[in-house]
Amino acid sequence: MGRVGRHRPREVRPRPVRGQTAPGGRGTRGHRGGRGAGADSEARAPAGPAAEATLAVRWQSASVASTLLGIPGVTADDSRTVRVSGDLPSLYRLFGVWMRVAASLTNQPPYC
Repeated sequence: MGRVGRHRPREVRPRPVRGQTAPGGRGTRGHRGGRGAGADSEARAPAGPAAEATLAVRWQSASVASTLLGIPGVTADDSRTVRVSGDLPSLYRLFGVWMRVAASLTNQPPYC
């Protein structure tokens, strides 16, 4: 049987984030040859900041829509539809707020 528990500690080196250049000018992709464009290619550059999106919801209750108009940035399309624009993470959080408001006003949990 071999030695149990006797091993050399492993050296831990930080790894660059995919698409960034590693120390020494080497990228993390495309340096093994082949058909890849390599890390210096503009086609493989990560996307820029999050694009603006729009969240629109048509509620069963006009009272829910009218209450949500009190939130800054929220506009009404009609008496039951509200709309807001922004980046996706903030819209996701705002939708959670909308669902909690709707559940508290109607005393019904969401069913979607």
